[in-house]
Amino acid sequence: PMHVSFEAVHKATIVQREVEIGQGASVRVADCQDTVVYLLAPMQHVSICGCTDCIIVVGAVSGSLKVDLCERVHLVSASRRLRVSSCRDSTFCIAVNHPPVVMGDCRNLQLAPYNTYYERLDAHLRVANVRTAPNRWDAPVSLTSKLHTDTSSSPSTSNPTSSPDSASRVVALLPPEKFLPFMIPFRGAPPSAEDQLRPSTTANPFTMPQQYSAALEQKVQAVEDMRKNVKEAGLDGANKRDLQTVIQAYFKEWLVVSGNMRQVYDLARMERSDS
Repeated sequence: PMHVSFEAVHKATIVQREVEIGQGASVRVADCQDTVVYLLAPMQHVSICGCTDCIIVVGAVSGSLKVDLCERVHLVSASRRLRVSSCRDSTFCIAVNHPPVVMGDCRNLQLAPYNTYYERLDAHLRVANVRTAPNRWDAPVSLTSKLHTDTSSSPSTSNPTSSPDSASRVVALLPPEKFLPFMIPFRGAPPSAEDQLRPSTTANPFTMPQQYSAALEQKVQAVEDMRKNVKEAGLDGANKRDLQTVIQAYFKEWLVVSGNMRQVYDLARMERSDS
């Protein structure tokens, strides 16, 4: 299989699809900082090591997905297996067929259900033999005596292996009220002749626990309520323009503060280069 490596990338956006890395590749992402990485392909192995302040989206992994020595990483992935070692202050929105393994000096990790989709996802899951059920995202297994797992908000009845004598919380489930969908902001590669006979993925194929789906529905309803209130307010043209200006200003401020403005520029630059 092809071996692909991305190392020491800073403040950038990386997009890799089947057209770039094919199927069954082994991919390594190492020592990246403040970078967004999209690996949208069926892969055999993925290793993420030494990354800081990164968002990493991993399509489908038939073998092992390993995350080592990372800090403040947001991972969205679908894989058969996941191993996390010595990571801190990170969030994992995952679909995984076997219980994720947590080892080493891990601190302040949050696990959440898978929260995205892209049009080739179902095809990639089939190639990688990643099943949509069971999803063991909320049943981590500890291979270190330092791990204590907080499952107080767990929707599952399974109990992760944990160390009762540890005083610090190392792994917790993300509270449903903080759960958000992750939108992949571009189309995937063209489907193969075989996949053209099957519909594209148009929704998250993994079942979401009721607490999390209800939390998302509440957020959607809040937006709908706001739109309804604005529509029913009967604002004249000038007031509508003022409201739109305020909303746009807050949105731009959020883009800058959250660091997403740079990704918008990166994606716009990619689109221009592809056209």
